[in-house]
Amino acid sequence: MQPTLQIKKLTDRAALPSYQSEGAAGMDLCACLDSNITLAPGAISLIPTGLAVAIPSGFEGQVR
Repeated sequence: MQPTLQIKKLTDRAALPSYQSEGAAGMDLCACLDSNITLAPGAISLIPTGLAVAIPSGFEGQVR
């Protein structure tokens, strides 16, 4: 049985994750920003998605 992924939009501007090509292994996430952001090479920053996700027991989420 396939688990159901529960996703809640925290803002109307948030975009739901979606597969962007046939045969894709994972869904793409979109940033939910008030303005553009530029990251320097090697920089790390928290980027909001505007989403809350309930990941079922026994599964994991990865952001790359």
